[in-house]
Amino acid sequence: MSGIDIERIRAAFPGRRIDYYEAIDSTMRAASGLEVGGVVLAGEQTAGQGRLGRAWHSEAGAGSTVP
Repeated sequence: MSGIDIERIRAAFPGRRIDYYEAIDSTMRAASGLEVGGVVLAGEQTAGQGRLGRAWHSEAGAGSTVP
């Protein structure tokens, strides 16, 4: 389990959809279906895509990844 207290984050931003995944391939893919203002957080990202089509990943516990 990560050190992220997702319920505390959700309580701090009432009315905003906040999805959390322990691990996900791409936060941007997950965010593509959210309404404006929605947030996707992940403990680990394994197959994201960075600028100019570059591969992107974020290892577990390495920090926050925001699409």
